[in-house]
Amino acid sequence: MKHQYFGDTRDLFKYDLILRIMEGMPSIRSFTFVPMLTPSDGSTQGNRTDHKRAKAGFRNQLLREYLAICIREKRRNVCEILPFFTARKIPVNLHGETFMAGDRAAYFRAIPDGWLRDALVFLDPDIGMEVASPTDKHLLYNEIRDLYERMGDRSLLMLFQFFPRVERGAYTMWRRAELGRIAPGRILSITDNQVAFFFLGSDGGATKKLREILFRYHEHYPDLTLSV
Repeated sequence: MKHQYFGDTRDLFKYDLILRIMEGMPSIRSFTFVPMLTPSDGSTQGNRTDHKRAKAGFRNQLLREYLAICIREKRRNVCEILPFFTARKIPVNLHGETFMAGDRAAYFRAIPDGWLRDALVFLDPDIGMEVASPTDKHLLYNEIRDLYERMGDRSLLMLFQFFPRVERGAYTMWRRAELGRIAPGRILSITDNQVAFFFLGSDGGATKKLREILFRYHEHYPDLTLSV
């Protein structure tokens, strides 16, 4: 994640979905945000700010207006989402350290164990999960595994993935199969065909409840693709 991305259409989808999960699952008591922050690079990434063109989240008027204000006032900073969540009585743990590929182990080790209990834990790399030659824009499978194994039984792990230029359905199935090696039979995903969010649950009840929430979310935004 980069600060320059904050408030774009992908963020509208992301934060609206997180709100739905937090409000629909009382057993999830906090939201732990691990943005894997990398320096802004001056590119045009993050310029998709016309929320009316988003495939999800556009029904959430309060969130849409809040993100628009942040963009207009040049407050494009990941930390700006904190007051929006806390105003809705959602506790947030933000791991705001800068992420560097050369110090991966220390970055993830610094996440307190308490932040991983009864929590929705969201990992938000610039691009997504590992490739043949990963950089600081990627999340490695062993990092996913380590956090998953540290999580409390009622926690959920949520992962961001940007789609490469490949067939979306096959790519989603491949990533789900890879994640299934970490959490067999407990992988859910939802996409807008630009980005995808994958979920790993360690408790069957939590996964079942999340599945119900994602079904309802898909009903509100039928242009999304849901795999449960």
